[in-house]
Amino acid sequence: SLRMGAIHGVYQPGEAALLALEAGCHVLLMPSSLSAAFDAVVAAVEAGSFPLEKLDSIVCKVLEFKLSHGIL
Repeated sequence: SLRMGAIHGVYQPGEAALLALEAGCHVLLMPSSLSAAFDAVVAAVEAGSFPLEKLDSIVCKVLEFKLSHGIL
C-alpha cells in the first residue's frame, strides 16, 4: 500500500506512484491521493521520463493476468 508510513511519510503521492512503477510495481495500491498519483504518471509519460511503452506493457500484464484467472 502506498499509504504505509515508510512511503506516505516520506514521499508525495505522485512521487511515490512513479517510484513504485519504476521499481516494477504493476498495481498502485491505495495511493493517498489517486488524482495526484494519476497526474504524476501522466505528466511523466508526457515529459518522456516514464516511457509510454513501459506503461502499456504494465497494463497488458495486468490485463493478461486478470484474463487468465477469469477476472475479465
